[in-house]
Amino acid sequence: MFGNNQTKVQERNKEKIFPSLFAENLDMFSFDECCFAVQKSRESTARIVMWREFNLVNSFTLEISFMGPNKGQF
Repeated sequence: MFGNNQTKVQERNKEKIFPSLFAENLDMFSFDECCFAVQKSRESTARIVMWREFNLVNSFTLEISFMGPNKGQF
């Protein structure tokens, strides 16, 4: 899961709640593999545009694989 790089410490913690809850409830999901950084090449993605224009703290991109998970039991 990809998130945004919040500048305020309070917002940074709020942004990580949803991915951490996801990781607690699914053994196939890894919080450690989440990325909370804004790359220059990704600045035009909906996640980043919504975060910047509307100050949406919880704006994410969730990537999945058709090949299945490489972690947990499935």
